[in-house]
Amino acid sequence: MSKQSIRFLPPTENRQMEHLAERARLSLNRFARAEAEYNSSGVQLLDEWIDRHTRQFPHPNQTLLTLWGAFLGQVFRQRYNGDWAVDKSTKKPRLGILCPRAKHGLLFLDVMDQVERRINYGMRESLAFYYTMKGIELKEV
Repeated sequence: MSKQSIRFLPPTENRQMEHLAERARLSLNRFARAEAEYNSSGVQLLDEWIDRHTRQFPHPNQTLLTLWGAFLGQVFRQRYNGDWAVDKSTKKPRLGILCPRAKHGLLFLDVMDQVERRINYGMRESLAFYYTMKGIELKEV
């Protein structure tokens, strides 16, 4: 992945992603009947929401996928000082979060792909586990 293949989202699109993340957070509040936050507990609630939803509707619509990905991305943004970015190094551009690593440059987190993997493969692609593992990778020195 070359540096030229990654572009930060423009401010307008960045605000749109923040708005989508907030919509997801408010929906999580209703789902959990508690205050969801952009943290590891919020990611666990997101896993539960996805699990419950996909039991009834195995193929969620694109809007819901985007909301879930926006929430996951916002958790990484806030915890690891990341920014929304698009990686155009593959045929299909990938929307995710670009985060600084402790001593190893930057790491692109394909949060949208991970949400799709979570839906397709169930809990073996848990978002909470993904969040934990990527957090370790970001902190490695």
